[in-house]
Amino acid sequence: MSRFLRKLFSREQQSDRDSLPWAATPTKSGLTEPLTSSFVKYDTSSISKSATSSIFGSSTATLVEGITSVFDNLERELLLRIIGHLELHDHFLLSHTCQTLRNVTRRDWVSTVEQLPLAPRLEFWAGIAFVLPNHWVCGPCYRLHKINKSDVPWKERRYSREAQNDACEYENGVRFDYHHKIEEKHVQLALKFTRLNNVNQDYLASIMKLFAEESFKNYHHHPAYKSFYSSPKIVFERFLLHTQWVFGNGVRFSPSELRMHGICPHMVIYSLDSGEQDRGRQTPCGCKRSIDTRVLEFTQEVRLALKSPGREFDGHCSRCTTDYSILVGPARVTISAWHDFGSYKSPEDESWTVHIESNANKFTKGPIVYHEPGSVRRLYEGRLIEEI
Repeated sequence: MSRFLRKLFSREQQSDRDSLPWAATPTKSGLTEPLTSSFVKYDTSSISKSATSSIFGSSTATLVEGITSVFDNLERELLLRIIGHLELHDHFLLSHTCQTLRNVTRRDWVSTVEQLPLAPRLEFWAGIAFVLPNHWVCGPCYRLHKINKSDVPWKERRYSREAQNDACEYENGVRFDYHHKIEEKHVQLALKFTRLNNVNQDYLASIMKLFAEESFKNYHHHPAYKSFYSSPKIVFERFLLHTQWVFGNGVRFSPSELRMHGICPHMVIYSLDSGEQDRGRQTPCGCKRSIDTRVLEFTQEVRLALKSPGREFDGHCSRCTTDYSILVGPARVTISAWHDFGSYKSPEDESWTVHIESNANKFTKGPIVYHEPGSVRRLYEGRLIEEI
């Protein structure tokens, strides 16, 4: 960690630096806007070259010359009291603005970050990544990674050797198809690029690209579904995703094709044979367990839909922000889901982690993020906005 931090804060890395997006536009009267990360606007055309130090620059980086800061007129005690209400990452950002703020936030940043417990350290990196256009914060390894524009949700990742060194094998995500996985970075970067508006828009377009695949087996190698469709959207600074699976080719379909198909970590089609005992049945891994009622409810909805062709059955997950619909047609079943991955405030934000399947987030245990049934679908389709 020490080596990483010293590399990060070293002036020797100036060639890889990002422009400081938190540097406000200088005016004759001083700085034009608050400099905390909560009010960041990234506009490279308005940032003086002498102000474009980066996260890779040391705390002694050259600052804007000839600018009289409005903070010079504040009493030091008052300024310290104001800054005392800010987060540590805000202190770091302020230390790269005007001389006055640099003086009151000065510290050995390498040792400061090194000594932070894991949770506060992750919050620090999340705050820094919030404004860096070319980096993202990784929850599992507690560090920043440089972006790799070839890393997108909708195809196998193709990394250069340099990008492979920056990639994290522990990064979490949600896999919907063998060739489609929404990862932590995709949600984080899409929200950031949308907010910044004028940086890495080509990468944003790649992340948000509609994905469709025909006649492919899923990654569990269960019977093939006819097609898979995925379309992300950002609404009210929230990352939404519409997914759709079509089973059957319109000529022939077997309900067994649906078995073990899931739409989130908490809702999976377990058994469509109503004559079998659901609870305590043997799972594909060979173990026995009691099946959560949510799984049974979702399975029962599918059973009802199979008995009522042409009628759409709607539902939601009571554990995460996911809505779904089931529609049965001639020799075909269409399962749609709408997911709300949240606004990604940090890697530990439950609006994101509740969608990640893990030992701590399964059928019977894990976090609960409540949402009004059907609200995610309505928000995605624009109907919730009309209701408001």
